[in-house]
Amino acid sequence: MRDTVYRNGEHLTEDQGEAQDIWEATVRELKKCGRGDVLNKPFVLDLGGGAGEFAKNLNKQGIFCTSLDMKQIVYEEGAHQVRADAHKIPFSDESMSVVYSRGGLDQRVYTFDYAKLISEIARVLKTKGVFIHFIGDLPAHELEKYFTCLKKDEFNFPNIWEKK
Repeated sequence: MRDTVYRNGEHLTEDQGEAQDIWEATVRELKKCGRGDVLNKPFVLDLGGGAGEFAKNLNKQGIFCTSLDMKQIVYEEGAHQVRADAHKIPFSDESMSVVYSRGGLDQRVYTFDYAKLISEIARVLKTKGVFIHFIGDLPAHELEKYFTCLKKDEFNFPNIWEKK
């Protein structure tokens, strides 16, 4: 996997090659957890998707992915970008099979109402859907209200949580 890139305290997926490397690592980890089934026609939400490179990469592969970010976005064709606050995700209940975040939920960079944020992630995920996050240690006591941990390791990301 390429080096992590930070600009002004923000983590960015810079290009399609990096986005592909990250997706391949995520797929391997999902399969190790016995959740490769979630990859069968998934609806993916890239939470804190920034410029949308990750979503654009998945969409090119025929995997439906929407990139959500609260900051002003330069719209990229094929990224299905939505500008919104993650505390009020503008999607229907149980509409996503995967919610993914890389850096966008890092407590060292951003401040969130984690109880509200995690309940929103759970709301949009289908039952048995997975929440995958890289970078940042989210409060386990909040996650455990809605999710079962499939993989958690602060040094070997991603962390993977299954909605109860």
